[in-house]
Formats: sequence, C-alpha cells, structure tokens
Amino acid sequence: MYFGRCLAAEISSKQLIPTNKENAVSESETMSGVDDKEKIINRAAKHNIPPSDKCPTCRAEIDGLGRALPPPQPDGFRNPALTVDAACTKESESGTEVLLITRGRNPFKGQLGLPGGFVDYGEDPQIAVLRELQEETGVGGIVTGLFDVRGDPTRDPRKHNVTIVYWVEADDSEPIAGDDAANAAWYNLDDVISGNCGVTSFDHLDVLVKIKESL
Repeated sequence: MYFGRCLAAEISSKQLIPTNKENAVSESETMSGVDDKEKIINRAAKHNIPPSDKCPTCRAEIDGLGRALPPPQPDGFRNPALTVDAACTKESESGTEVLLITRGRNPFKGQLGLPGGFVDYGEDPQIAVLRELQEETGVGGIVTGLFDVRGDPTRDPRKHNVTIVYWVEADDSEPIAGDDAANAAWYNLDDVISGNCGVTSFDHLDVLVKIKESL
C-alpha cells in the first residue's frame, strides 16, 4: 500500500501542506473525512493550491491536494496507480446481499468498502481482484464480467488511483477478515445504501447504488 514519503512525513506533523495555517489539512480530515469530493475540490480552488509543488519537509513533488506524486517513469510519464474491487452479491430471504469489508487501516479506517486493492506489477487485474478478495475475506470466486471503471482524481486521498470493479461470483466460504480488513461479512444492500450499516469508503456508495440499479 503506497503512502509516499511526503504524505507520511506530513501526517506526523498533522499537516499536508504547511505553507500557512489556512492550507493546513489535518490527518483526520485527510485520512477519514475525504469522502466528500466537493469539499476537496472546493478547498483546493479556494486556496489557489497549485497543481504541483514541493513538500517543505522532504522536497518531493506534491499535487494540488498535498499528496506525494510518484516519480516519473523512465519514459517520462507519471501515471495513476491501478486498483481493483470485487462486486459480490447474493440473494437471501431478506433481499440482495453484498460482500463488504471494514477497513482496518487508513485511509477510511473503520469504514465499509468493497474487497480490493492494488494490482501488482506484472499481474493481470482479473487475477488481482481474486487475490485481494481471498486475502481480505477468505472467500474464493470467479470473475464473471467487468462492472465499472472509476478514476476521479480525488477519490483517494493518497494519490490518483483508477479502479476496475469486477463482478465476482463468490463461493460458499464463510467470510473471515484478513490482510488489512478488520471485518468481512455479507450485508443487506439496501441497508448499506441507506446508511444503516455505517459509512462507506472512497466512492463505493456510488458503486453500490449502481449495483442496485443493475440488478
């Protein structure tokens, strides 16, 4: 899981862009409360944060939201990272259920989310989503199709990540949390969307609404 030198250094001082008090961003706001995209975009615009700057601590390049930028690749390009998420649903007497984890680490620690994570270099994304599903929930499955691709640059407070959401048909294994998941369980889809099960991380609420609309 990539956090970047700059982000890690600034979290320790509770600031991401300590050029002045107005631009300071607390750890709790950055790591827990960034599910509000409008808030992030408006903050950057309000303070006229440049699209790229230097971290005053480690001099690494940072973007307009204070996130450490990865170094350019040998070809000169700086590309977003690729992640995957598993959309697993099943029908029960109470209605449609969806397999979710409770995140055990920041960002969004303690919030619900789809099982998923970063694609390793040289790894097929369809293999990666099954690996992440197994690591975080103990559940196996097969990929049955592409569901969604999401790439809003503000969806992850760490850096620009593009995620591929796959439909995955889960096996009958009982969910057991592992890796960076604090819990793994099946939830009633309507209850999650209505907020009765807690807050969802990243833009996963939008994904869950789209799942409901597609069923």
